[in-house]
Amino acid sequence: MKKKIFFTAIMVVLGSGIFAQESESPWTAGADVVSAYVWRGLYLSNAAVQPALSYSSGGFEIGGWGSASFDGALEADLFAAYTFGFGLTLGLTDYYFPSMDGGNDYFESAIANPDLMLSDVVKAAYPNLLPNYSYSYIKPLN
Repeated sequence: MKKKIFFTAIMVVLGSGIFAQESESPWTAGADVVSAYVWRGLYLSNAAVQPALSYSSGGFEIGGWGSASFDGALEADLFAAYTFGFGLTLGLTDYYFPSMDGGNDYFESAIANPDLMLSDVVKAAYPNLLPNYSYSYIKPLN
């Protein structure tokens, strides 16, 4: 009798997963711990924690991503994207670096001030053309 009860209990436990229905959440959350943070080939900091959160519905996705290093470098990004049924994805990302000198609002102000962005590029490529110009967005490496 005990064997029958034990066998029945095992079958109920194992078989209950068959009828369970998993529902996918539209929310995705996660975090990474990295030994070094490199942004577009530029070494920014030592070890960092990089959390992310996004929401998706249909082909549309919005979210945020961040990086907080143990030596003080910070980044906070917001993004939105739409994936079409034939595989093309269009996206927009706002990169923000609050830990840099006075913060970096490249996305918000570079669009409104293309002359500053162009002047930065000219100064970086041809420093003698703009000897008294101070960079607005580009930070020279020492």
